[in-house]
Amino acid sequence: EDGDGFIVRLYESENSLTKAKITWNQDVASAAECNLLEEYEKDLPVQGREISVVLKPYEIKTVRIK
Repeated sequence: EDGDGFIVRLYESENSLTKAKITWNQDVASAAECNLLEEYEKDLPVQGREISVVLKPYEIKTVRIK
């Protein structure tokens, strides 16, 4: 809503701790984990076009990509 990047929501549906990578269509300047209100919580590791994310069982994760 604030026009500052893109928001991606992920949901873990297999009841397991899951390591995932988001692959973007261009290099990513930064990525941050946010709460459901899209407020900043912490930075996420980024390598080129990939963002590493860990999801807990049945967790909804919000990621802001810039």
